[in-house]
Amino acid sequence: MRNDAGFDSLFKQAISAIDAGDENRLKELLDAHSELATDRLYSPGKWLTNVIGDALNSFFKDPYLLWFVSEDAVRNKSLPPNIAYIAAIIIQKAGLEKAASLQEQLDYALKLVAWSGMASECGVQIDLLDVLIDAGAYKEGVSNDALVNGNFAAVEHLIERGAKFTLATALCLEKWEEADKLALTATNIRTVRRFIMQYGRVLLKQ
Repeated sequence: MRNDAGFDSLFKQAISAIDAGDENRLKELLDAHSELATDRLYSPGKWLTNVIGDALNSFFKDPYLLWFVSEDAVRNKSLPPNIAYIAAIIIQKAGLEKAASLQEQLDYALKLVAWSGMASECGVQIDLLDVLIDAGAYKEGVSNDALVNGNFAAVEHLIERGAKFTLATALCLEKWEEADKLALTATNIRTVRRFIMQYGRVLLKQ
């Protein structure tokens, strides 16, 4: 079902609470309007389209409220220090409402947080990763996402939390023994070539 202007207004209020780190206001909104924790925003107003319009047509299309804890797409270039707890509030409400979308929300939120340069710069990335993983987000492959912006601390933490090494992560973290093993199991030269194309610039930045 597509949203109306009323839902867009509520969504805007909830995001304002997230941006301010206002836990009490966010809880009030979620308690009064549980759909904020379960439904996508299909029809955002100018308050959002004017800021991240391109993202709304691509990787951030039809976002859930939970995805905004990542600050990727970038709107404010900042995140409140309690953003991990803010994320936990949204997750808890979605769980209480038995949201069919919860796994999808968690999995993609983890990717967004792993990508997020702002989460890294604000010093909240690891705490956010932990909240999402503890809630059941699927972590395999996400370490490669963290490499996109050179978030090596996030990569290392994901590995510590049980994510498997990939050729990309092993090389970027200089885990040469794991890299040798993974290179040997690569199906063909295209696998290695694909790695060089995707992550060569990341390696050069180290």
